[in-house]
Amino acid sequence: MPDLPPDIKQQIRLHAESEWPDDFEMQRHVVDSQSAAYWQLQALAAADGDNPIIQQALAHAAAEWSDDFEMQLHTAQNQIGSAHAFLSFKHPGVPEQVIDKIRAKAVAEWPNDREMQMHTLTNQVEAWLSLNG
Repeated sequence: MPDLPPDIKQQIRLHAESEWPDDFEMQRHVVDSQSAAYWQLQALAAADGDNPIIQQALAHAAAEWSDDFEMQLHTAQNQIGSAHAFLSFKHPGVPEQVIDKIRAKAVAEWPNDREMQMHTLTNQVEAWLSLNG
C-alpha cells in the first residue's frame, strides 16, 4: 500500500488515539483498518468516479462519517447496493405506475439517502399489497 497523504495519516492516528487512548495494539489495528478503507474508497472513486450514484454515495458517506473511513466505505457500499436495488425494483403484484409513484415519493422524502429510499419503497409496496392484494 502506498503511503497515506500526511493529513489523512494524522486524521487516522488521532481517530485511533481518541478511540483507544491507552491501547496501542488497538490503535495499530485501527490505523491499519482505517488506512485500508481509505485506499478502498480512493479505488472506488477512481474506478467509477463519473457515475453519479457512486459520487452521491461517496459524498453521503463522507458527510455522515467524516473521520471514519471504515464507516464511509461501509455506508458507500450500502448506498450503492441500495441504489441498484431501488432502480431495478419490480414486483409482479404491483403495477409499474404504482411503483413509479412510490419511487418518486421516496426520492422526494430522502433525496440523498438511497438506503432510506429503498426502505420506503419496500414498506410502501408491502402496505399497497396489504390494501390491494
